Amino acid sequence: MKRFIFFIVVFYFGVHTPSIAQNIAINEDGTSAHSSAILELKSDNKGFLPPRLTANQITTLSAPAEGLVVYNLTTQCINYFDGTDWLSLCGDPTVPCVLPSQPGAISGELMPQPLETETYSIAPVLGATSYSWTVPIGWTIISGQGTSEITVITGNIGDDGLIAVTANNSCGNSPPREISVTIAACLLPDQPGSITGEILVNATTSETYSIAPVSGATSYTWSVPIGWIINSGQGSTSINVTTGIAGQNGSVSVVAENACGASTAQSLAVTIISSTCPSSFVDARDGQTYEAVEIGGQCWMKQNLNWAGHTNGNSFCFNDDPANCATLGRLYDWPAAMNGATQSAANPSGVQGSCPEGWHIPSDAEWQELELFLGMDLVESSATGWRATGNVGSQIASWSLGGTNSSNFSAQQSGRKNIVLDSYHDLTWTYLWSATFESGWSFAYYRALRPTSGAFFRGSNAQNVGYAVRCLKD
Repeated sequence: MKRFIFFIVVFYFGVHTPSIAQNIAINEDGTSAHSSAILELKSDNKGFLPPRLTANQITTLSAPAEGLVVYNLTTQCINYFDGTDWLSLCGDPTVPCVLPSQPGAISGELMPQPLETETYSIAPVLGATSYSWTVPIGWTIISGQGTSEITVITGNIGDDGLIAVTANNSCGNSPPREISVTIAACLLPDQPGSITGEILVNATTSETYSIAPVSGATSYTWSVPIGWIINSGQGSTSINVTTGIAGQNGSVSVVAENACGASTAQSLAVTIISSTCPSSFVDARDGQTYEAVEIGGQCWMKQNLNWAGHTNGNSFCFNDDPANCATLGRLYDWPAAMNGATQSAANPSGVQGSCPEGWHIPSDAEWQELELFLGMDLVESSATGWRATGNVGSQIASWSLGGTNSSNFSAQQSGRKNIVLDSYHDLTWTYLWSATFESGWSFAYYRALRPTSGAFFRGSNAQNVGYAVRCLKD
């Protein structure tokens, strides 16, 4: 049997020697090779020495050829590859299986926070084809099982234990490598810093409240007084709210939160300013009485202004008939409406103009605030021309203009004057000045209504036309 094995080995190496003759003899006595042998080795004092490898080196050879022969240093036996397995010529049919070595140290956080994402890893193990990880009860492996690195979600406080890993191949599993992990004591976020926002607010108006981000917080929970509405931002560091009505005072509060719980609350006391919008008032300058209405926290006059005491510009009665001033209000060119003041885009405008003491000419932004409160689209409120969303025109138009007047604004017809041509037009329409110039122009914004239309016009015009004025309370 041993002689047979020897000839197999000799034959293998013979076929890998470059062909220089039909039969090759390697010996010390000069005899020829046997006629049946392509290669014959003969010696009385030397042996044949094939490549020598350990069992682990043999099993990790890349793509061995069928018939490949090596000497196994581990088993001290000749092995050959049959195209599928390594076989032994020493009676044991296969090369002994070699398990992967125990993995090296596990890298990762030993005292992680509760319910946080962590990564644990080892260096690759020679001869391993996969890895098996285990984690403490309450932990979750979310990725990497089978590889040398895993990502986990840690457990809660008390979910301590071992993280273990074995290296695997077809022979089995290595001894495990383990580390002890302990969930750290839960750390609540710090109390949020001061809340930024108005503390004295008008009823049913939009307000914003915010804080600086809190270290360790993953979300924020806000609370507002009864009757207030959080429109957006819950869960973040800033919220937008709609305030309540008079008397619905309280605190805007916020807590910072993470997996451990909520911080101490930070609060800001807020108060709804009691309505100072009178149902009517007397203009002390000339004794005329005007009605007023509160809409969305703004206090508007319900009639067009009729005061002739301005010291700048010009004002008129429609068709030069004083009776029309008494019922429709006066028509002012823009300098008269502003009574010499410069334009303002602020909210509030801060321009008394020809309005009574404690009242002012509304800016374009204040007109937009009214429109938005009544339901106009935000983008359309900044557009020019006839704007129909929210049916705002109908909500503010009186019955004489074909509106529903559901807001009680009571817009009334005014007409307009072309001062250049000294002519009056559009008695059934309403034209109302603002205190604001269009950007880059000396034209002033105004609003207009036409009969039986739900649209509300926004445009700008030269200062020398006659439009009506509605005053807004300071």
